[in-house]
Amino acid sequence: VGRCGRAGSLGRAHTFIVEADRRMLPGIVRFVQESGQPIPNAIQHMLRHVEEAAEDDAIDNQEMTEEQAIREEQQQANRERQLEARKRQQQKAHQQQKQKGGRRGKGKPG
Repeated sequence: VGRCGRAGSLGRAHTFIVEADRRMLPGIVRFVQESGQPIPNAIQHMLRHVEEAAEDDAIDNQEMTEEQAIREEQQQANRERQLEARKRQQQKAHQQQKQKGGRRGKGKPG
C-alpha cells in the first residue's frame, strides 16, 4: 500500500507483510536494496527468521528424504522376505503333492 510522490514531490510507500507473506520477503528485500532504499531493522530481523526457517525446512526435508529412503528399503526387504516365504510354501506344497501321488499307486492291487 503506498503513494509515491507526484509532480516531483516526495512520497512514502508502505508494504505490509503478514505471516503468510514471509516466503516473499527475500524478494521484497532484494527489490528494496536494488532501489537503493534502506532496509528497516524490523524487516532485517524478520528476514533472518525467514532464512533460519528456510534452513530448518531444508534440514527437515533432508531428514524426511533419508527416513523415506530407509522406509522404502525396509519395505523392499519385507517384500523379498514375503516372496521367499511364498516360494518355500509353494515348494513344500508341491513336494507334498508329489508324495501323495506316489503313495496312491503303491497300495492299489494291480
